[in-house]
Amino acid sequence: MRFIEGTTIEFKREFVPDKVNKTIIAFANTRGGILYIGVDNNGSMVGVSDVDGTCLRITNTIRDSIKPDVTMFVDCTTETRENKTIVIITVQKGNAAPYYLTKIGLTPSGVFVRHGASTVATSEAAFLQIIKESAPKETYEELVSLNQSLTFKDANQIFEAKGLMLDEVLKKKLKLKNGDGFYTNLGLLISDQCLHTVKISAFRDSAGADVLSWKEFPGSLLRQNEDAYHFIDIHNDNSIVGIAKTLQRIEKWSYPPDAVREALFNLLIHRDFSVSHSSQIKIYKNRVEFLSFGTLLEGLSMEAVTNGAVAHRNRNLAEIFRRLGLIEAFGFGIPKIMDNYKEEKIKPQLKQTGDLFIITLPNILTENSANATAPESVKKREPNKEYWRVIIELFETREYITRADVEDCLSVGSSMARRRLQELVSKGLLNKTGGSKNIKYELKRNYILSRNSDT
Repeated sequence: MRFIEGTTIEFKREFVPDKVNKTIIAFANTRGGILYIGVDNNGSMVGVSDVDGTCLRITNTIRDSIKPDVTMFVDCTTETRENKTIVIITVQKGNAAPYYLTKIGLTPSGVFVRHGASTVATSEAAFLQIIKESAPKETYEELVSLNQSLTFKDANQIFEAKGLMLDEVLKKKLKLKNGDGFYTNLGLLISDQCLHTVKISAFRDSAGADVLSWKEFPGSLLRQNEDAYHFIDIHNDNSIVGIAKTLQRIEKWSYPPDAVREALFNLLIHRDFSVSHSSQIKIYKNRVEFLSFGTLLEGLSMEAVTNGAVAHRNRNLAEIFRRLGLIEAFGFGIPKIMDNYKEEKIKPQLKQTGDLFIITLPNILTENSANATAPESVKKREPNKEYWRVIIELFETREYITRADVEDCLSVGSSMARRRLQELVSKGLLNKTGGSKNIKYELKRNYILSRNSDT
């Protein structure tokens, strides 16, 4: 049987990356097709000498040289015919046309189609027609989920805490299910089986060279929101910076909690979920960065976003967060972040680089540490001295201490003092006694204070 080239069949005697890429793009943009490597133009078998190496090169060049990602529509196999091993590349018509050659860009000269047995660049008119025909009829969150075996254990708990029942009626109303009763991608995002995660790293320094802790949070986006905020809160110090006229302590946080919440909401709600990579949060000594995949939507500028302009990539997801009372109204998030820093010299930064949108919150306490003023009665923590040493030294003059003692000696707020004490209890240095309103902390008798010890 002799092969004949046509609209859906192409022969290549050998693997030439540029020619193969153009043919794959053309098939993906039109009706699909099959590309044979190791077959001459007349259909005779030539074979491929390095089959495994050729398949690897094909996979790599497709991933690196074609946009959007077409790999899910391409299958590379081998077959022996007439005692010759050939490579067969099967290409389906893609659903994200127009596909184009990365080095040329999304222009008529970078988009290829099949014209009979030839691969040709599109004309301007054909280019515009492809774009028009491929315009998505549904957004990502409205498409039917490939996984229909979804559970909502975490989401149910969170909805119930807000007095809502996530029943079948509400699932359809919130568009977790479509009109035919199938779960949508939005349902997948809210479910326990959500494929996307948030990765958080905390560093001891400002360069990211010394990792303190690391976590990856899977599951429902609603649970990821709570877990991620809790993780950031653990690393969010607060400090007493003065005494008000009412004799109440004036506290400041490294990162204003409201700003953290809004940056986290932005990370989860506005990201591009068609990209499989995890969202990232990086906590440095002097800043925290929220890195979300997804460029600004067409028509939005960075200045407009800063002033509260919004164009929804995931409108239905945003509505769920609003329904749960997590966000107040659309478009208030970024201005609210900025408002939390209005009295500070340093301001949050918004930046888009490549496919990433980055919000950076500067550490207020790091910036203001030199100018912070605390009451004279507050015993200051010694520079570069581990917090636990300062706490342990309190026992040189007393049998037990309270949370208030730690607030004074470390010059921190109540939540941070409680956190530090709990850490020492967990490490086995302190015993916690007393009721909820009369908690005391005692030094374990088998602990010997060593001023030269590092642990």
